Amino acid sequence: MPYELSQGVDLLNETETFLQTLLETIPDILFVFDEECRYLCVLSSEHNISQMKASHFVGHRIHDLWPTELADRFYHTIRETLRTEQPQALEYERDTAMGLRWFEGRTQPLPQSLYGRKAVVFLARDITERKLAEIARTKSESQLNSLYELGIVGFAFSLTGKQWIRVNSYLCDLLEFSEAELLGMTWAEFTHPDDLKHNVFEYEQMLANETNGYTLEKRYISKSGKEIPVRVVVRCARHQDGTIEYVTTMVEDISERRKNEAEIRQLAFYDSLTGLPNRRHFNNRLRQALSASALHKRIGALFFIDLDNFKNLNDTLGHEKGDGLLTLVANRLSGCLSQSDMVARQGGDEFVVILEEIGNNTREAITQCQHIGERLLDVLCQPYFIDGFEHNTTASIGITLFDGHPEKSDELLKRADIAMYQAKAAGRNTFCFFDKEMQDKVSHRAALSADLFVGIREEQFRLFYQPQVEHSGRVIGVEALIRWQHPDRGMVSPAEFIPMAEESGAILTLGHWVLKTACQQLAVWATKPDYAHLTIAVNVSARQFYQSDFVEKVLLALEETGADPRLLKLELTESMLLQDVEDIITKMTLLKRIGVGFSLDDFGTGYSSLSYLKRLPLDQLKIDQSFVRDLLTDANDDAIARTIVALAESMGLAVIAEGVETQEQRDCLAGHGCYTYQGYLFGRPAPADELKLSGS
Repeated sequence: MPYELSQGVDLLNETETFLQTLLETIPDILFVFDEECRYLCVLSSEHNISQMKASHFVGHRIHDLWPTELADRFYHTIRETLRTEQPQALEYERDTAMGLRWFEGRTQPLPQSLYGRKAVVFLARDITERKLAEIARTKSESQLNSLYELGIVGFAFSLTGKQWIRVNSYLCDLLEFSEAELLGMTWAEFTHPDDLKHNVFEYEQMLANETNGYTLEKRYISKSGKEIPVRVVVRCARHQDGTIEYVTTMVEDISERRKNEAEIRQLAFYDSLTGLPNRRHFNNRLRQALSASALHKRIGALFFIDLDNFKNLNDTLGHEKGDGLLTLVANRLSGCLSQSDMVARQGGDEFVVILEEIGNNTREAITQCQHIGERLLDVLCQPYFIDGFEHNTTASIGITLFDGHPEKSDELLKRADIAMYQAKAAGRNTFCFFDKEMQDKVSHRAALSADLFVGIREEQFRLFYQPQVEHSGRVIGVEALIRWQHPDRGMVSPAEFIPMAEESGAILTLGHWVLKTACQQLAVWATKPDYAHLTIAVNVSARQFYQSDFVEKVLLALEETGADPRLLKLELTESMLLQDVEDIITKMTLLKRIGVGFSLDDFGTGYSSLSYLKRLPLDQLKIDQSFVRDLLTDANDDAIARTIVALAESMGLAVIAEGVETQEQRDCLAGHGCYTYQGYLFGRPAPADELKLSGS
């Protein structure tokens, strides 16, 4: 025998000897089965297997040696392992040289064949001691039976998991479940979601031997969905080594106590006339809101509302009618605000409202406050009917913002009060912001909104075009972008006037103008050989697309201009897919028939369902610039971009990335398979006569 081969054989023998020696010292058994459940290898201490030696197993099928029922279980487990290529678990008992033993086994498929066959490794561990302990524990449980049957509190028994293995009738009645139902569930399933985190923490502390139990108050959820406040006392018994033997839980229904506490709280923190939070409750909530604003840098608002001429009602019709009006006002205020907002009665005819997290920036917050102020004024000025008597009144509202800077609640309330008096001085039935700068912004927005319709009428809007290029740098199309050339304000940003156009409905007129102007430009370019191939992408707003005659308007624009529909591409946003998907598909299909293309803009920023996405007759996905911007520095953005490209490829869609500003971003996108781009690297938006067809 050659020296090298001899060495290899010796090494193999040493390895096998080592493995056998190792397994002789541990209670584990290692089997290797083929797909027919034939033993290929057995490594184990002899006494762990059976009366036979390990070598006697090799070459036999398990059905040859084991009882049919157990052999069938093994066969099923091995076949399932090979089918799923996933580990499987199996618990079984066997007669061995040491008597009856319990084993816990786990399978693992081998990554490559053995002796030309698919093979599975089965590692079994002797769990006899654990099983015997469980049997002994079961016997000891009988000693607790009388305690469980007490009908004054609930009792439950569990091992180290959350699942109950014994409950009494009181607990079944309390939770409205049968004993069988409860025993198949865990206590976490009944615990109110808001209480679960703290409960789990206490339980894990006990499991970690930090405590021997805990007492807490929480809420259970019954089978019918009823919230039940309870007091639970949890204790554990431990083995000598510190491990938990069993856990007992005592449950006390504290509904009556909570009811009494709620009544006391109602008297202390709520107004007895209107039921709204009183001044004390409001002050606490305002301090909390200011702290949260400072911590999270979020903007909130405080509204101070005073009824106009309320004193006249009290003086003429009496305080009873006045109280009736205040109650109706409270109901109206509560009805038009969200549950996260707080409306409180400050005293007399004064009400205050706290709005938290109303915007990420000052402009957005001001806009929100303006909308809410207008809604409150409209609601409060509607006629009131009090005991058959009709009364009309209005309100004056002062508004102030808090934006994360340290504020005193008293100072903030004073500002809102001052602003409210400014509203009264302005003629009542209106609202004012405390901050002059804010008031100026509101006035500016109102003036700009009025100018919007003038601008449409006087044709102050222009279309700019930004190139869309393929990887070679060749311009293959453009995106049409609207611009407002205001005669006094200069160029107004679309980010400023588009939201106003959406709110006012002017977006319908603007959108149609953009569509028709783009089609006219396509017709002009059709006469120029260098430009005739260019597509134009036109953004379509949700309000515009949902118009019943949208398809007809597109067809009319194409017909009137003579534009080639195959060169028109309509860009939709993901947010549009949240509404009537069937209507969207119908309209898209009708336009697709004549050659109009569709691109899904800002893909990845919305919540579109893939089930809807695959049904839409799309041509292109557009990677949002927010992902492109940090493509090279943010692994998540890079992964998202890569995923979008892969998704587009799998669905047979083209893909384009917007916001490409650097060569490095372009190269990275190309590496992911994206070969069409739009961004400052290739050209800024410009009028049609300034459009350059050469890319960089």
